[in-house]
Amino acid sequence: MEKSWIVYGPQGTGKTLHRHAIAKALGLRFIVDEWDEREETFEPRNTLHLAHQLPEWARNNRRVLSIGMALAKVRDSLPEGERT
Repeated sequence: MEKSWIVYGPQGTGKTLHRHAIAKALGLRFIVDEWDEREETFEPRNTLHLAHQLPEWARNNRRVLSIGMALAKVRDSLPEGERT
């Protein structure tokens, strides 16, 4: 089972639009959109957490990506002929 990831970025940057592609590229089955660590618990296994801001405790975590880095992983996971 995969460990969870946090993808963060400002509102309107494509986190929700690309959530399924990001989850697939990271090998994750579940998605928590608009995750807020002040209100919700962190599911440690197999979950993509989408957040507007990065929690302080996660700043040095290896499983944290900006939306730009997450979209690069999506692009890299595509067959070479489908990359743009």
